This record gives sequence, C-alpha cells and structure tokens, in this order.
Amino acid sequence: MKIAVIGNGECALKTKTGHLIDECNHVIRLGNFIIDNYQDYIGSKTTIIGTTEKKTDNIHLAPYVWYVEDYTDEENDAIIEKLKYSDNMSIKDFRPTIGIRTLQKALDTFQDSKIYVKGFDFLSSGWYWDSKHTYGAVSHPTLLEKIYYSKLVSRKQIIEI
Repeated sequence: MKIAVIGNGECALKTKTGHLIDECNHVIRLGNFIIDNYQDYIGSKTTIIGTTEKKTDNIHLAPYVWYVEDYTDEENDAIIEKLKYSDNMSIKDFRPTIGIRTLQKALDTFQDSKIYVKGFDFLSSGWYWDSKHTYGAVSHPTLLEKIYYSKLVSRKQIIEI
C-alpha cells in the first residue's frame, strides 16, 4: 500500500509530484489546506485529514478525519518518547505539531506501507498557498521534530517526494 502525507509548508512546491500523490491508496492532508491551482505539486486526492477541533474547514473533503490533538495519554507518551522529550517536559509546555502527530499516526496505522511525505518544513516558511503566513509564538518543539523526521528519512521509514 502507498500512503502520502502532505504538509502545508512552502517546500511542497519544489517538485511537481501530484500524479504520484494521486496514485497512492491514501492521501493524508493537514488542517486547513488548499488544493485548487496546486494539483501539479500536491495532487487532488484526499482520503484522510489530520487536524484539530479548531481547524475543520476541510473535513467535508475526506471520508476520514483524524483529530490528532485528541490523543490518549498512552499516545501522548509514545510521541513524547519518540521526540526524546526530557523527563521534566510536559506535553502542555511543548506540544507536537499537527504535522508530526499526523505523520506518526500514519506510521502507526499503515505499518507495512510505503509512506511518501511532502511539505514538511517545520514552520520555517509560510504555507504553500500563502508564503506570507507567519506562525507567531508557538510552543512546538520544531527542532526535535525535524531531528525525528530526518531519522525517519535516513531509516527509509518515510520517503520524501
């Protein structure tokens, strides 16, 4: 099975891989996203949306929605361990992004699948449809997430496209 997890970072526009994305069995998108005029880069298919209760504009576009901030204590503990949070940090002080939570849920759900990723820039740029977007003050551990993501790529657990 082939899975694509499409982030909202500007780096999603580096390559035209829409055709590859649309060939995947599942295409997972994050939060509030825009597809129109970007299909060549990010495809048009959406089967799962990873989001929060605050970002529900697009939930009608997919048959499945993962509310990734509604994690159980066990799921929170697992992602904290993967990101190597120290014992004195709490999830409330440093909460993982929707992107990394959704990516981890994809890895856990589709364990024996090829997982393609695109558009993960760890808040270093705007959105692919709005380069001027800024994030303001955030409590996300983006450096830890980037390190974890890089490990997943080097271990070939995810494939950047």
